[in-house]
Amino acid sequence: TLGLDPQAGGGALSGTTTGTAVSGVATFSDLSVDVAGAGYGLRATATGLTDGTSGLFDVWPPLPQFASVTLDSVGTVGESLRMAMGPAGDVHLIYRDRPNRTLRYAECAMQCDLATSWSTAPIPWVGTVNAAMAVDNLGVLHVAVYGPGRQNDLGYGMCPGACVDSTNWSVVTIDTLGGRQVDLALDAAGGVHVVYQAGPDDRSYPPSPTACPDPAN
Repeated sequence: TLGLDPQAGGGALSGTTTGTAVSGVATFSDLSVDVAGAGYGLRATATGLTDGTSGLFDVWPPLPQFASVTLDSVGTVGESLRMAMGPAGDVHLIYRDRPNRTLRYAECAMQCDLATSWSTAPIPWVGTVNAAMAVDNLGVLHVAVYGPGRQNDLGYGMCPGACVDSTNWSVVTIDTLGGRQVDLALDAAGGVHVVYQAGPDDRSYPPSPTACPDPAN
């Protein structure tokens, strides 16, 4: 018979705790401890034999299980996926809709393992090839975009909220020399920084501290 000794974590031993020895060996195949903790031990007892104890062991909580949902199935979508987290734990995605040559946006505020928690919509930039996104500490979305539909220009877009409504997005062209391999980051003061390929070999860096919807900034 097996039992916990010491019972350091306050858990209980479950499963088949008694067995019959065969050639001096008893096998227990379905044991578990129901509370995570450090310093557990097992004690084996049998009539006519001296008790035996195991070395100490730790019990860890089960690893979280990944959940997956389909959140958008409008055409062939999902290429060039970028994700950002908002200050309240909200999740924001941008990705390509290849057949329609547009960029799509998805958002979720909570319980994002449920498809019904997601809202999706196109955003008004046709022909986007590459995009990058970040969310500032006020929850404002900042996106840098490049694509043939913009005549190979680099664009910057901003949405202060309710971004599944395309009228809440503003966009300006910030470089007409191109914008391949674009990436975007925000600094602690809310300044927007974009790095990208502007020609065959060049990469440009235009920091913009304020009023980013104005191309002059």
